[in-house]
Amino acid sequence: MRNTIRLFVRWIVCLALASTFLLAAPRQAAAVTFPSGFTQSNWGSGHSAGTAMAFAPDRRLFVAAQDGTVRIVRNGTTLATPFLKVDTDWQGERGLTGIAIDPDFTSNGYVYLYYAVTTPTVHNKVARFVADGDVAKQSGGVPVETTILDLDDLSTINIHNSGAMNFGPDGKLYVAVGEN
Repeated sequence: MRNTIRLFVRWIVCLALASTFLLAAPRQAAAVTFPSGFTQSNWGSGHSAGTAMAFAPDRRLFVAAQDGTVRIVRNGTTLATPFLKVDTDWQGERGLTGIAIDPDFTSNGYVYLYYAVTTPTVHNKVARFVADGDVAKQSGGVPVETTILDLDDLSTINIHNSGAMNFGPDGKLYVAVGEN
């Protein structure tokens, strides 16, 4: 009986707290104060479902979107033509979720992507593309892609996909993968 009463009291307290948060009036966002040396800057516009970004040595910003589009922002302006668009499964947390610029980008133009593909089965992959100016190098109207890594098939659960990528001080590409 005592455990039942405790459970009931906990349930009432949780319900009261939840209703407080749900019924509270919307609040104005507080002004953001940045630490010394930090500023807020707008880098382009017109992006939707952005998942990752990486700067090239020439200060172009490569922005990855969940739907498989990579756009370039140059001098604060988003370029009209996408760098590339890959076919991807972008349900839930899947899609194009990672981008990295090669440390030797100035000489090789390599851009790495982490994204979920649908063929032959749904799985994540790491692929390399080569920049040809502000677009990816093409062959027959399709971006030239070199697969670096095909991961295991994904389950029907479309969360915990990950995809963060960075080059370490050793020059190696480090990729975070989710447990799906």
